[in-house]
Amino acid sequence: MTSKLKTDILETVSGSGTTLTSAVMPSGSTLQYIRVNMTTAPNSTSTTFFDIGSIAITPISNNSTLVITVCSGSSEAGNFSLHRVWNNDTSVSAGDWQQGGWQGQAAQAFTHTLSQSNTRTTATTFKYQGKVDSGTGYFNYSNPNPYLSITEIKN
Repeated sequence: MTSKLKTDILETVSGSGTTLTSAVMPSGSTLQYIRVNMTTAPNSTSTTFFDIGSIAITPISNNSTLVITVCSGSSEAGNFSLHRVWNNDTSVSAGDWQQGGWQGQAAQAFTHTLSQSNTRTTATTFKYQGKVDSGTGYFNYSNPNPYLSITEIKN
């Protein structure tokens, strides 16, 4: 279950004082946090990237950093699997990251964190994708609670 707290203004109990909006929050403040649980564990022999999960955000500020976290796992009955995060057909990661090793690699849970500078307040979707070099890949495997999250941090 996902919860979200939304407010336009936070004031003191007496109703006086400075209202707290994203415009007056200091640099480094968390503006919003979104988490999506991934409920499927796809198996694939695809040697081209396919979608494993996605998460959407409408940034509050046009001067922020989006921190994207992938908490997943994989196992391979081949050589290795490759993973990446994409946003509007653009790679967020500085290249793809590899999980696994040689044939018969044990299942591995992992957390991978990426960041992207943000200059807009329009909705955007990030996709977590994977592929194998050969054999079969088991994605969202060996992790009982795989998820994607985005934290928007004010610059």
